[in-house]
Amino acid sequence: MKKWLTTVLTMMICATLATAALAEADLGFKGIGGGIGIADPEDLGAAFNLSVMANFGTFAPHVAFDAVFDFWSKSENFLTYEYSVKDFAFAGRVTYRFDITSNPKIKPFAGGGLGIHFVKTSAPSFSIPGIGVAGGGSDTKVKIGLDLGGGSNFTVGERLDIVAELWFRIVSDVNQIMLKGGIIYWLGE
Repeated sequence: MKKWLTTVLTMMICATLATAALAEADLGFKGIGGGIGIADPEDLGAAFNLSVMANFGTFAPHVAFDAVFDFWSKSENFLTYEYSVKDFAFAGRVTYRFDITSNPKIKPFAGGGLGIHFVKTSAPSFSIPGIGVAGGGSDTKVKIGLDLGGGSNFTVGERLDIVAELWFRIVSDVNQIMLKGGIIYWLGE
């Protein structure tokens, strides 16, 4: 009987807290933006990064949800052959937006999320005298990644923010550090 009563009370408390949190939610398509930066995948060196972001509002006070698409590509030449690695990533991130009352135009945030990475590697096939044709071709692997990072928005207009951010992505075989800058256009109320 005690276990049953404890379970019911716990469920009632959780439902009450969830209802209170959802009552303060402000979900919907709130903003869109883009950015450029540097991705530094381990063992590959720095690569140019392109990014597109959408903000979907807050589901609790100061807690926002963003969807992000990132792309980077790194190529290396060895003799006359080119090898490349490309990463197309789609991530969902939850960020906590800190409230700085002394300067409301600066909005720092920290957060994390999960992403799906489509990592494509390609290498040419080539002939080695006396041995024959050696490997080559291309391969695409789907990997799950964990994003951890933060940054800050800087308000420069009524509906425009400049964003600076640093993210660490944990992805099997291609862990990455990403330093990006960009803009976000906030949609009307």
